[in-house]
Amino acid sequence: MTEEDRTVVVFLDTNALHFVHLYIWTKEQGLDPASTQGDGIAEEKKQPAKHRGNFEKGLNKGQKIVDSLAKRDVRVEYSPVSELELMAGRARGKAMENAAREGIPDRMWTRFHEKEVGARLNAADLTDIRTRVEGLGSALERAGIPATVSDPGRTRDVFDLAKDITELVYLGMADSVIYASALVAGADYLITGDEYFRDTVNRIKTGQEPYDEARRKLRDRIVRTLLVRPDDIDLPKAERVLPHGR
Repeated sequence: MTEEDRTVVVFLDTNALHFVHLYIWTKEQGLDPASTQGDGIAEEKKQPAKHRGNFEKGLNKGQKIVDSLAKRDVRVEYSPVSELELMAGRARGKAMENAAREGIPDRMWTRFHEKEVGARLNAADLTDIRTRVEGLGSALERAGIPATVSDPGRTRDVFDLAKDITELVYLGMADSVIYASALVAGADYLITGDEYFRDTVNRIKTGQEPYDEARRKLRDRIVRTLLVRPDDIDLPKAERVLPHGR
């Protein structure tokens, strides 16, 4: 098998996963984002231009990622941390939606913390959110993209490498775990719309001082943690979508 023929491993971060799911869900509901047909899209069209624009931008981002991955020889993975981020984000969104229906005082929005979120969610809400998030892999499969959550048996390796990463460069907790998960998966590409995250990953891969030193140390940690040969390590490149031709 030549380098061009082998399966490319692509890792999705949380925001990429969100936009992909938004696009796939919209298509599966038979809703054309370019039209006003369908209750969901029609309601979005009634929103202020700024909000409608954000919705359409999200769909566009998801479509571009899906189009770059579909019908390609790729294996797609994502982290359980991304599932947790999505569950927490969607739970907050559902709680805020419920609060808006209550007509809570305006001043409450500045104090909408965990207590307020928890008070406005029931067990059915949380179960529904989990079911939808855990269905992401199946949704990607239906879109023609082989995808799976990362192997939970590698959790110790992931967290060991995440601590190594945060010792070398600054990344937030979730991003350090996602980057470590991509390393453990042997990813060729990490798909993210986060500019800082993308730049940091790419600077570790090819950047000059001080990133060359971070790269050297990270490669040493990967060798010790994953028990691989130095020559077998190829750090992932971060992109908004999978580049054409891969």
